[in-house]
Amino acid sequence: MPTVIYIAKGNYFWWGKQIETADGTNAGIYDQVSDITFNPDATRISAALDRNGLYTSTFMIVIFNKDGSVYGSFKESTGLRGKIRNGGHFFDSTNLITAAVDVS
Repeated sequence: MPTVIYIAKGNYFWWGKQIETADGTNAGIYDQVSDITFNPDATRISAALDRNGLYTSTFMIVIFNKDGSVYGSFKESTGLRGKIRNGGHFFDSTNLITAAVDVS
């Protein structure tokens, strides 16, 4: 299962989450976090999920609140398969997420 761990400034463990994913037929379809980023005021954390870098799944982004609760998620719904690489997505000044996706 993909795991996100938030360590605050000063090496303070804040929270950790394992993300259990499924697509309706395949439990655990995503098995790793390919990228992670904070919004400008550090109140939300965005994690891009991937499946072994094989480009076999549509890409997914999960957004957490600073306290570790899930704010929301986005899964590519057109069937486009791809991967968001490390450093490949970010929040802009209006809290929208931009992602650069490698597609197969």
